Amino acid sequence: MLARGFHVVTGPVPFNADGPMLAHWNAVYKHLTDHGFSAKPVMEGAGRSAGDAYAWAVENPDKVSCIYGENPVLRNFMAKTPPP
Repeated sequence: MLARGFHVVTGPVPFNADGPMLAHWNAVYKHLTDHGFSAKPVMEGAGRSAGDAYAWAVENPDKVSCIYGENPVLRNFMAKTPPP
């Protein structure tokens, strides 16, 4: 897949009990798009990290092509409201 231009990138990783903040995800997105990565990536997460991917996508629906969640736990520290 890499030969066809696909990349797997790990987003912000929680470094304390508060988890990653929306600003961290925004900074990673800006860095990647500034360096030629897709402006509409596929978001992926398993367990609680899926909740963070969903929360960022809810806050930035124009910047996500789709989400793959494996056993998602839809709870996180970024969202202003619970996911629908």
